[in-house]
Amino acid sequence: MSHRRRAGLKAAAAAFASNAINPSLRRAQLSFLGAWTAEWAFSVALGIVAYPAGGPTAVGLVGLLRMVPSAVIAPLAAPLADRGRRERVLVLVSTLRGVATGAAGIVVAVNGPVEIVYVLTALSTIAATLYRPAHSALLPSLCRTAHELASANVVRGMLDSIATLVGPLLAAVILEFTNVAVVFAVASAASLAAAAVLLRLRYDAPPRPAAPGGAHLMADVAEESLITLAAGLGALVASLLIEWTSVTAALIIVGALCPSLVLLAWLRLRHLDRYIGELDSEIGLLHGVPMFLPLPLPAIEQLARGLEPIHVPAGQAVFCQGDPADASTSSRRARRMLSETVA
Repeated sequence: MSHRRRAGLKAAAAAFASNAINPSLRRAQLSFLGAWTAEWAFSVALGIVAYPAGGPTAVGLVGLLRMVPSAVIAPLAAPLADRGRRERVLVLVSTLRGVATGAAGIVVAVNGPVEIVYVLTALSTIAATLYRPAHSALLPSLCRTAHELASANVVRGMLDSIATLVGPLLAAVILEFTNVAVVFAVASAASLAAAAVLLRLRYDAPPRPAAPGGAHLMADVAEESLITLAAGLGALVASLLIEWTSVTAALIIVGALCPSLVLLAWLRLRHLDRYIGELDSEIGLLHGVPMFLPLPLPAIEQLARGLEPIHVPAGQAVFCQGDPADASTSSRRARRMLSETVA
């Protein structure tokens, strides 16, 4: 095993360890794992319900109709969510998802109108769109050190991938031995568990700088809404391709889409490569900061693009104890960074 790979595994293990020994971070990460596992299992169950009603096209339409209300309403709800404590927002949206998913399972179990299931699905997805940005905003408040914060983002990315695998697998196992209503019930229980694990979360919420219109969550929720809408459109396009051609042909077309887009954007991508090359100095600076060691290179590159060089004359204060932590400062050349003045 190469030294780079061993170092990567060691950093990943250290990231998980730092999150495991922090009770607040542990609860937040377990909540995220439960919430996103429930979301993927729920998506599988919804496809099983929609398919008998109209085949692949029905599955795609339901996917789109599920995402559109979320993409429209979630940004409007973001300012309201931004006014409350993050963990309360997460408890609220997880509870709403759990109740909506459980109600959908009951409707399916009693052979009720499928339209009611679709409405409950849209309600659940609206809540799901608010979950990730609120969780991202909560994590910094739970971290005791900068290394914990970097590690928390790495761990959450890994848990996101695990949930993407475990959610559909769990749904498949349940469907093998029971029925789709049980999948809804399990997804509901996972969402409610994601809410319950945050009820005993205790931390000191830092003061937030003034930002009009809920700007803390607004940008993240808007981005999440665009991703949600794109997923809905993708579901519809893929379903129509299957309806008009075949599963094999649809897979070939969708598989060829990304390489085709890369070819169309080749010149811009080459320009991006040159731009990243210009950031080598900044990337090297960030690689020398211990708290950034767990982060993958794309995350380091994103941070490097946001760096703003400043020149501080000798004797001028860069920051003082007690100042709001609205930025991180790293020095290229400094003889003495810290001093203490006693009045």
